[in-house]
Amino acid sequence: MASTSLSPDLRAWAQAAGYTTLDDDADAIELRPLNGANTRYHLRPHGNQGVVLARTEPDTDPDEHIVLLIASPKVVEHHLYSLFGDDIREDLALPYLQLPWAHSDLAPGYTLGAGAEESQVLVHHSRGAIATAPDPAFALLTLVPLSHLLGFSAADLRRAFMAEDGAPLLSNGYYAPR
Repeated sequence: MASTSLSPDLRAWAQAAGYTTLDDDADAIELRPLNGANTRYHLRPHGNQGVVLARTEPDTDPDEHIVLLIASPKVVEHHLYSLFGDDIREDLALPYLQLPWAHSDLAPGYTLGAGAEESQVLVHHSRGAIATAPDPAFALLTLVPLSHLLGFSAADLRRAFMAEDGAPLLSNGYYAPR
């Protein structure tokens, strides 16, 4: 069974973004905003190695919406560094970090494939399927940046989201070469 545990570094990053992490007995984690905002994120095991990242908005839409089906905990953490990085930038009055998301912006070594029911799958040439975005409207917006985030360490991602220009992740508004 996959583990949904989060590293202490990511938990601290989530807290800096105003989220608390609530663990339950079923190896699931809820990321709940401390400011009373409505959006919550949920992580739970999926299959042998995977993790589901879902979003709920209990006050307006109690249904769970799957954001990503992810192959490994490392992939989950890289996505969450970006998600919480946006909130941290807003709190610090830094400009929104526009991450290019066109199909042509995929990181080298990655492709997008079609999944079930219009979902898109991020595939690495040697590691296989990395993540699946079930919502076709947000697939590119989620998976293209993820293909680049995976090439950076957690420390580099934190530094990028704290830097006005997004370095070392971005250079002149485009993904920096790795």
